[in-house]
Amino acid sequence: MQEAWSAYLHGSYPIGACVLDGEGAIIARGRNRLGEEHRVHEMISGHRLAHAEVNALLNLPEVSTETPGTLTLVSSVEPCPMCLGAMRMQGITKLAYAAADAWAGHVDALDKTFYFSQKATEIYRAPPEVERFCATLLLTFFLDSEMARNHGFFKVNREAQPQQFERALKLHMDGTLRRLRTEQREFAVAFGMLA
Repeated sequence: MQEAWSAYLHGSYPIGACVLDGEGAIIARGRNRLGEEHRVHEMISGHRLAHAEVNALLNLPEVSTETPGTLTLVSSVEPCPMCLGAMRMQGITKLAYAAADAWAGHVDALDKTFYFSQKATEIYRAPPEVERFCATLLLTFFLDSEMARNHGFFKVNREAQPQQFERALKLHMDGTLRRLRTEQREFAVAFGMLA
């Protein structure tokens, strides 16, 4: 969630990710950097591939060939097809995510795609307050953006998560998150308001 908030403060999609080792310690972090200056050095930014999960995976230290099966990719939002593929190509078979993504989320492919189904993926979901924070932050970001209101993203998310969508719409209308970004407020303040 902290990485998602940091991405939001930097003008990128508010999505954060990390990789946990077998004991639950964070060994790599990443955040979405699509809205930042183009750069490819240890992290990708300003590029369509600059997703949080990809940056977390790029930030992984060298691991033995036995290690990936003990790692867990954690994301604030359900991974898209590219990020899910990158996770599995890295050999990681444990995934935890907070907010469902009705537009680009792709965990359903884990059962439907032959490549993914060859090795089962363990999926974990976040507690409700964490899901609420991540979903509301993402939806508010897009409502605040210049995305056309008739875009399919809004339609599918309004139908899939009506409560979070209404909360995000209220925050969009009153400008709460934009004000917090302008003031560069800390994550704890945002979490207290959204969770």
